[in-house]
Amino acid sequence: MLLLSAEAVTDAPEIGEGIREAYKAVRERIQEYVEKGMADGSISSEAGPRGAALLLHGLLRGIVLQYFVSADEAELKDVRAAIHETLASLRPRFAE
Repeated sequence: MLLLSAEAVTDAPEIGEGIREAYKAVRERIQEYVEKGMADGSISSEAGPRGAALLLHGLLRGIVLQYFVSADEAELKDVRAAIHETLASLRPRFAE
């Protein structure tokens, strides 16, 4: 998907629409989960659902790309703490 995405915006714009639709579908699905989290209080309502979905989608795509580019250097376990911190930033902050 990543290779097709890059190609779609450079050498093969004719497949670009399909790629855009696929990305949109993934973001919408993530946004549904974010909205559910906001509704149950597990995700801060301060973060807009579209922005949070875009952030999470980009995070996932970026990690996958790094892994494909250099799997020997992209130890997934190494990014675990960073992922947890990013997700923690979406949690509600309670008044002290």
